Amino acid sequence: MKRSLARLLRVRSLLEDLAHRRLEGTTAALRRLEDAAVHQQQLSLRTRSQALDLLSSNPPADPSEWLTGIADADLLSWKSGQLAALADAARPAVEEARAQLLTRRIEHRQLKTLLDEAAHAEQQERGRQEQRQIDDAFHSRAAFRRRRLP
Repeated sequence: MKRSLARLLRVRSLLEDLAHRRLEGTTAALRRLEDAAVHQQQLSLRTRSQALDLLSSNPPADPSEWLTGIADADLLSWKSGQLAALADAARPAVEEARAQLLTRRIEHRQLKTLLDEAAHAEQQERGRQEQRQIDDAFHSRAAFRRRRLP
C-alpha cells in the first residue's frame, strides 16, 4: 500500500505543478493584455498632445495633419479599450486556474499527510513487533531457567 500511495503522491505532485504552470501562463497573458492596454492609452495621449501642439503652432499647421493626429489618438484609445476588455474577459480564467491550483495543492497535502501517517503507523507496528520478539525471548529464557531449576 505504501508504494501505491507514494506513486499517487507523485501523480498529485505533478498535477499540482501542472496547475501552477497553468496559473503562471494565464496570469502572464493577463498581465501582457493589461500592459498593452496601458501602453496604447499612453500612445493615445501622446498622439493627441502632438496633434493639439500642431493645432496651436504659430502659424497653424495643415488641418489634415492635426485631424489625422486626433484620428490616430482615437484609434489608439479604441485599441486600449479593446485590450482592456480582453483583459477583463481573461480574469475568470486566472481565477479558475488559481482555484484549480488550490484544489491540487490541498489534494497533494492531504495525500502526503496520509502517507506520513501510514509510515508512522508502520513504524509503530514494527516497534511493537520488535518489543513482542524481545518479550517472547525474555519469557522463553525465563521459562527455560524455571524448568532447569528443581
